[in-house]
Amino acid sequence: MRSTAHRGRQPVENVFSRMRGWFEPPKHPGRNSKTVTADKQDSGWSSAKKNLSTPDGQFLICRAGEGSYQPMTGLRDWLSIRDLGLNRATHGQYDAWTTRANAMGQSTGRHYHNYDFQIMFILEGWVKMYYEDQGEVVLEKGDFVYHPRGQIHDLMDYSEDIHILEMASPAFHHSIDA
Repeated sequence: MRSTAHRGRQPVENVFSRMRGWFEPPKHPGRNSKTVTADKQDSGWSSAKKNLSTPDGQFLICRAGEGSYQPMTGLRDWLSIRDLGLNRATHGQYDAWTTRANAMGQSTGRHYHNYDFQIMFILEGWVKMYYEDQGEVVLEKGDFVYHPRGQIHDLMDYSEDIHILEMASPAFHHSIDA
């Protein structure tokens, strides 16, 4: 006797055929779809020189001793950022930086960003944030936050040793007061 457990459901092959493309990497003009290994080069590009997620991205290593923290002139001079070079490597598609406070007792005020993608990862210390629809939230070392586009937030308080990794796309620092 046949099982009737599948009644009312579409056959598996139809479900997956509708999802075609979800699991396949996008095709880039001029890029050969062959796999490149570390010991081979194909079609004029090398995995050691090109970022596979962007057609013309560059491989990047930012060492711990490289770069320095610079005040966020024009936005919040009480915060200092260290640019990790992702903006340059991805030609503005992505940006990554680490943030530290160089003064205590400041606040960003309620604001939002029009990034397509923005995350924060607390490397050291703690920070008290306000998020619209969430209220006040204390984030500590190891905590991670994703900010959807337009998420109103405010960095309200922080520890002296605060150290945050932030990433965003596209790569341009901006802030819109809420």
